[in-house]
Amino acid sequence: MSLTLKTRLTRPLTVTSLILMLVALSLLPMALELNDVPSLLPVTMLLALAGLSLIAIVGDQRQALHQGSTEPLLKAPLRVYGALCIVFLYIGSVHLLGFYPTTCIFVPLIAYLFGCKSPKTLVVATLLVPGLIYLIFGLAMSKEFPSGLIWG
Repeated sequence: MSLTLKTRLTRPLTVTSLILMLVALSLLPMALELNDVPSLLPVTMLLALAGLSLIAIVGDQRQALHQGSTEPLLKAPLRVYGALCIVFLYIGSVHLLGFYPTTCIFVPLIAYLFGCKSPKTLVVATLLVPGLIYLIFGLAMSKEFPSGLIWG
């Protein structure tokens, strides 16, 4: 089944990934204005987000070529808006609550929304992700993440 370019570009995953990639790339100049060492983490994270979004777009477009159409954006707007709202809600929560509490809340929430229903897996992921981030960035690299307006 051949899909038109417009149909392929309005797939929910493609639209969501495009928006996230554009936001990440638009924030990159501000991150590059920082000094060399402080800019390393934000630049890396923004480039990683843009790169992962590009991989998601390529994968979704390949799937569109092989499997045909899925629900277009106009028929499944909640998927796109929901994904974008979660990203922006996470950013706002990091600003208010801080990085680690927000990550501990959002890791199981997002895993659950994406289909992981096992409580044991959710607990392990909730402990593992922030724990590894703390070990790598907090201890090994001595980087501090935002503590938030409430705690800081």
